[in-house]
Amino acid sequence: MLIKICGNTTRENLSQIESLNPDLIGLIFYPKSKRFVKDQLVNHDFRVPAVGVFVNESLTNMQKTAANYKLKHLQLHGDETPETCRVLLSAGYTVYKAFGIENLLDVEKTAAFNGTCSFYLFDTKTPDRGGSGRTFDWQILHAYKGETPFFLSGGIGLENIREALKLDHPQFKGIDLNSKLEIKPGIKDIKQTERIIQIIKNHERN
Repeated sequence: MLIKICGNTTRENLSQIESLNPDLIGLIFYPKSKRFVKDQLVNHDFRVPAVGVFVNESLTNMQKTAANYKLKHLQLHGDETPETCRVLLSAGYTVYKAFGIENLLDVEKTAAFNGTCSFYLFDTKTPDRGGSGRTFDWQILHAYKGETPFFLSGGIGLENIREALKLDHPQFKGIDLNSKLEIKPGIKDIKQTERIIQIIKNHERN
């Protein structure tokens, strides 16, 4: 099970998170987000692969930011098209396409993206494009029959991580963690983060 800690904004906190050895960390390049990364981390010496998170950004700007931050992983969290995903995938990026999930129709939207992404990310459907701290009905995901592996996201914290890990789906490959681990937007509680990583890794061993 891959572990992604998203919404990091400061060097000190990010370095502490990296020392816990998650598989991925996430940087949000969406100006409307409370966790927006402008340029404060541009020279950070990343020890864990970073995923750049974008919302309805142009290909040019995404690739420019990726070059500045030396990113190889890009997450598209808006209304991006399959063609945009395909172009980035062909350019050598690991591409994550997020889908806000509320009902079965939202799951069905993934079909148009078959073969264009490395991973999907299933999040709670909100106007703010994630970071809501709210969950959705994970059982809806049993309707997903695609071959693209996915991350589960949206309101996952210490109180419900064990329940999340019970989701039995052949393409369930990762957990995306953000707001439920925060002291304030963009700053993670290190003890909580360490504990939840331990729980996930122990689950894998068992």
